[in-house]
Amino acid sequence: MKSATWRGGTYVCSLAAILSAPALWATQPSPIEISMEARYARRGPSSLHVVNHTRQSYRMTFTPGHRGTLDFRSLAATLEAGATMDLSLGQLAFVDGVNVFDLTSAATDRGDGSVMPGPTLYEVLIANSDGVRLTTYEDAFLTKRRPVPGESRPVRIDLGGGYFSTRGIAALAFPSLALDGPPKISPKVLPLPPVLANMAPKQLPDFSKAKAQGDGDDTDEGDGRGGRENRAVHGHYEDKITGPFGGIQGSIFLKIPAGNSVAFDPAWGFHARAWNLVGGQWLYVGSGWVASDGNWTINYALPLFSTTVRVEFAAANRFLQIQDTNANVYTWGDNWTVYNVADIGPRALDLTNTGDAPGIDKIFTAAMHLWHAFWLDGMNAARDQPIQITFPNNDTNNCSVVNASNVTVPWSCSQSSNGKIWLISKHAKAGVVQHEMAHSIHSYYWGSFPSGSGGQHSLTGCYNPGLALTEGFADFMPFW
Repeated sequence: MKSATWRGGTYVCSLAAILSAPALWATQPSPIEISMEARYARRGPSSLHVVNHTRQSYRMTFTPGHRGTLDFRSLAATLEAGATMDLSLGQLAFVDGVNVFDLTSAATDRGDGSVMPGPTLYEVLIANSDGVRLTTYEDAFLTKRRPVPGESRPVRIDLGGGYFSTRGIAALAFPSLALDGPPKISPKVLPLPPVLANMAPKQLPDFSKAKAQGDGDDTDEGDGRGGRENRAVHGHYEDKITGPFGGIQGSIFLKIPAGNSVAFDPAWGFHARAWNLVGGQWLYVGSGWVASDGNWTINYALPLFSTTVRVEFAAANRFLQIQDTNANVYTWGDNWTVYNVADIGPRALDLTNTGDAPGIDKIFTAAMHLWHAFWLDGMNAARDQPIQITFPNNDTNNCSVVNASNVTVPWSCSQSSNGKIWLISKHAKAGVVQHEMAHSIHSYYWGSFPSGSGGQHSLTGCYNPGLALTEGFADFMPFW
């Protein structure tokens, strides 16, 4: 990849920067030049091999990440300039089958005391009687998807905001899980995606109206002009089948890790679509949206021609769609034998650390909350088309960085020309997702990134004003 060159002007300190190419990319900050390698043992202690490629001395801390299944005690050590060290991780509790090792670190510069994120590890492992071996995210998780026999007829589905999707039935899908009953949750009343999308392109707040109302005057009724309190409850979900041809309904939740247990969150913002099998083809018969309490309803747009109905839940809406490297949108679906009206009850998408597609919950939920935050203040965050988030990125041609070992590896970034985002598996974190989505929103409003937004970067460097402006905006979004 090519990088731009700064040709004068005042340099500005920024929390991050971007890597520039002809298409102009906004990337996650380059990792600190400290490399790590976990060395696993099924029997006996595993270890962490750490190499400092810099001329600085650091005080390092290593802690378990939230997406791992292998626990270890937190570690602290001093890593001198140019030094190598091996730290014991102790006996890791491997189970036969898929395991996940997730480690985060922080580095404190022993010279000036500054603290910065250190290197991270997210590795998927297979353990058996022969030992432990590395595998890929794709092989461990995405092979659980099942092909869906038959193609769908052409569709044109209104996603709101003037955008229509022509995406047919998912060719690959995970099965959903049946639940014995609705899980205990604390639901919030949040707007459905069509309400969030009901804004003019690049709409900004009506500042004259806000000034006329005065501070704290929340009188807006959800027309995209501000008023946080009233807008927060606008677009409440109605749990009814009202169509003349009947419909289907239920509730769907994200099954996610919670310490040593699991929890359930509503799959707020997921798109529920229904298909009827007719002569070996799938006919689209209706769609709906998962509300913030997990409920969804699909009113059929036409009568059923058979009793086989497939209901699918896609990580996609007007704002974003999460897809694999072959542009397959992540989808869960099941076939049902139904008649005019049916309730399939509560179900779940398994997004635990060794479930169907770990990390999708983090990506989708973070994006939804960012979209909602913009909407609350009367700003339209949606681009002309949904932002495509490819996860996990495993191709250095899309987005890459040179690591501490001088190896080009896949990385996470946003492309300014079309807003597409690539995320590596270890970057399925709310802060990273909202940072990259902020770049996609920013570049859409500006048409590009400002002049000078170039150069491979670190979190603590000083950079030019264009870079500081771009990265400052993206850094702010997760804290908004």
